[in-house]
Amino acid sequence: MMHRRICLTGLFLAGIIVGAVSASGAEDLTGGPDPKVKAEIQYAEALQKLGLPDYMKIVLDRLISEHPEAKPLIKILNLQSLISVGKFEEVLQIIAKERDQNSQDAWAMRLALADGYYAWSKFSDAQAIYVSFFKAFSKPTPALNDFYINSAYKYAQMLLVLGDEEGAVAAYENVLKADVPKHIMRQVMSETAELLLKVAETKKPAERKAYFDKIDKLTTDLLWIQDIWFGKAIVIMAQERAMQGNIDGAQKLVNDYTATLKQIHETLVEQNLESLSPMANCRYLLGSIMWDEAQKLIASGGDKAAIIDLLAGKAKAGGGGREPGALSHFLNVFIGYPSTKWAADAGEQADKIETILRGYGAKINTSVTPEKMAEVRRYQFQGARALFSQNQFANAVEAYLKVLNRFPEGDTSVAALGELARSYIETDDDLMVDTTVRYMAERFGGSDPLQGKAGDQVLRAAGTYGDRGNEERKAEVYEVYFDHFKEHPMAAALLYQFGTRKFSEERYQEARAYYERIVNDYPTSPSFLSALKQITYCQLKEGDTKAEILALKPYIAALEKERKPGTEYIRSKFRMAAAFQKLDPKYLPTAIKGYSEIIKLLETKDPKYAPDAGDDEKNAEVIQGCLFFKAVGYTQIKEPAAKLNAYRGAAIKTLQTLVSTYPKSRYAPSALSQIGTLWTVLENADEAQKALKQLQTDYPGTPEAENSLFVLGTNLLDLGMRSRAVDIFRQMFSGQGKYSNTQILTAGNELLKAGEYDISLQAFDRVIASTSERVYVEKALMGRGQVMVERKEYDKAATVLQEMLDTYPNSGMTVEASLQLTRCYSELATREPDSNARMEIFNKAIAAMTTARKYDKSVGFKARSDVEIGRLLALKAQAETQYGTPAQVADYRGKAMASFQGLMMLGYPGVKEARPHIEDAFSLCLPLLLEAELWQDALDDCDRYIEIFGNNGRYVSDVRRIRSKAKTKLAVSGATAQGPVEDDEGEAPAEADLPDDGVVPED
Repeated sequence: MMHRRICLTGLFLAGIIVGAVSASGAEDLTGGPDPKVKAEIQYAEALQKLGLPDYMKIVLDRLISEHPEAKPLIKILNLQSLISVGKFEEVLQIIAKERDQNSQDAWAMRLALADGYYAWSKFSDAQAIYVSFFKAFSKPTPALNDFYINSAYKYAQMLLVLGDEEGAVAAYENVLKADVPKHIMRQVMSETAELLLKVAETKKPAERKAYFDKIDKLTTDLLWIQDIWFGKAIVIMAQERAMQGNIDGAQKLVNDYTATLKQIHETLVEQNLESLSPMANCRYLLGSIMWDEAQKLIASGGDKAAIIDLLAGKAKAGGGGREPGALSHFLNVFIGYPSTKWAADAGEQADKIETILRGYGAKINTSVTPEKMAEVRRYQFQGARALFSQNQFANAVEAYLKVLNRFPEGDTSVAALGELARSYIETDDDLMVDTTVRYMAERFGGSDPLQGKAGDQVLRAAGTYGDRGNEERKAEVYEVYFDHFKEHPMAAALLYQFGTRKFSEERYQEARAYYERIVNDYPTSPSFLSALKQITYCQLKEGDTKAEILALKPYIAALEKERKPGTEYIRSKFRMAAAFQKLDPKYLPTAIKGYSEIIKLLETKDPKYAPDAGDDEKNAEVIQGCLFFKAVGYTQIKEPAAKLNAYRGAAIKTLQTLVSTYPKSRYAPSALSQIGTLWTVLENADEAQKALKQLQTDYPGTPEAENSLFVLGTNLLDLGMRSRAVDIFRQMFSGQGKYSNTQILTAGNELLKAGEYDISLQAFDRVIASTSERVYVEKALMGRGQVMVERKEYDKAATVLQEMLDTYPNSGMTVEASLQLTRCYSELATREPDSNARMEIFNKAIAAMTTARKYDKSVGFKARSDVEIGRLLALKAQAETQYGTPAQVADYRGKAMASFQGLMMLGYPGVKEARPHIEDAFSLCLPLLLEAELWQDALDDCDRYIEIFGNNGRYVSDVRRIRSKAKTKLAVSGATAQGPVEDDEGEAPAEADLPDDGVVPED
């Protein structure tokens, strides 16, 4: 880790060049480097730092040709490129090749290496080189002067980092042995005296004299010139007197030199260097001396009057007020010198002193104008912000805390709080980030006049986390913003942005939560209508049809209020009708009525609903959809039986209208297929044949035309006329038709999905009998195996599936086949009474599952395989119930529950690929919890299921039944059910906010 250099006073030595100057190998060192050589070396170093080595080489080549004596410096520069990347061994090898190891060149190279060691925190290696150098060169020669100064000063800094302050003093004294330029000499003398004072403070009083003598000599020399080091000398001398117990002497010293210190202060103000003012330092020192003495008296229960004299000042002789005390000095620094580094601490100490004096009943009079306090405030924040801008985040934290404790309110404070939070982020202190952000939110959020600016700062803090790639923390800070800054101008837009991001990630529940916040909190926002719309799509994606309808209602109502809702209004009403059609057969009349209303609305040609320019076909497409699905709705009505033929006739009439009015509609082929089916049901063969002939004539090449028998059969299945459908499929699979293996496979798989296992098996058998091509046989075997699994013929299914895997070891259906084999072997094992044979079959199931997991690493499959593993373990428990021991049953049942619970607790239901499998896990786990008599766990998981999947869950009826049983068992056992108070037994209440089932409208 690279290490930054520090300096006691924060000032840096200027004009000192790293390196040595001499002819290579010279014994007598004379002269120093030419200033032009120094400048060229500095230029070359800058080119190296900028990553321009080619240009650096041009500069150095020119330098060597003009100044051969610069060659040693160039050697060092070349070494630094190796040192900067930590290649120390290579550097040592280069140094070892120097002819004279005691030459200036060799030492210059070693000291460059020492500098590198220090930068890489290899302090012991660096120290060894420095120590040996100063032994070899106790005093500098003229040629070594700059080199010596630089090395001694850097060595002092390193010793300070290591905590060796006395060693650092010796290193500083080495600097003073050299011929140092006057302005640099005064800085080093001041720093040396300051360090000596610090070391003296750690010694016993009897041991301090030697240090004080050195300090006196250095400070006396510093007093010859009236500059900032003069002021530093006064401060050091005053501290020395205070350390000796001479408080009055310290104060007298400062007072004696006040006029000179003021002159220095005024000069610094003219040069915009007020922050270096020795006046502020001296006044702060006096205040600190008095404050320290007062604290000692307070701690020992000393004289109250003496304490007040120290804090408020001694009463002047003859009356007329008091001399300056600690409070006066601190306030003077805080108010009079707000740009100095002592101002913040002075203000803090002044507050403490005022509290103590009030406790003693003292009256405090200060004359600080609001204008002066505003100036103080500006300077205080300015200093903290400077540290923040320089990326000194740890120091910025300290500075901001001091100034915010004094100035917690106002615009500037809000900005400072934001930068404080970002400083905490940069120092990896998340706890303090949360504290700061939440303080901003609670203090300045809501309707506070500064909520806009505070909200901006919270957003910047979140953005800083984003810049660092920490999306989790970014989201947490945004949540604070959303909760507390609802009136912020960006809030609604950002909520919509977050919702859209979650929607694109298919995390629909989370997306919906963001959109709902817009709807609830920002009804006048430009994002309001879009949020309503997106909620409807979230419900659609989640498959919650009832919720989709309930979301569409306010969206459509909002669209109605728009001046020109356009086609969006029409499409939304179409979606509403389609959702009613899907929701429940009792809402088919509502759906049909909805389609009819849309058709009538569009026939009026109202410009409010006209499509945008270039989208003229949109409304025509909606009418076509309404006609088609309205007809389908008629066919889906199953009662009263006496009216079914009338409804079918209405469906035919509607479909004929669609085909005749919109012959190019994408629905036309399906409409003709449906017409043929309906005429078949109505036993009008001529009309049926006529419709199918038109289908094949007018729409050749369409799936409906090429698969007319298959479509007819599936249509008959949809109408509940299974026997007629079977006759159609037999005709299709007889081998006499013109259907390809692909078409028959497609038919078989669709029938399998529809649960028509006997008919689908005929399709797969037909393909296997008619071809030996892998592309068909492989899929047919897979279908055949799946049919047998669904028919619970596990022995036959295992044989077929294993045959497929053995015949086609690299099959693209290996994963699905292996899963089905797992199920087969698991079920077969439960029927095997012999324990060894049963274990062998279960091991086959495990092997099949291992194969499946090897090939598919997706989230959805991981969830599905977790369910299958749990199912396998549950079957093991079932087998042990019949053939094993209670202990074995409990063991396998516990493992099965653990497998299911892992998915139920850690799976993410917002991921659509995993959601159905998580629901399966609930369904399979809940009965096991009842078997284990874990009533409270069962009740809790039932509540969690309802919370996640709602009333439209596939297993909601079973879950409610299990919940009722668990609750009853808990009551019988005397335990109190923990969880929601409401009782959700039974089906959900009637859909009060949905329309009642009505009469089918007449066409």
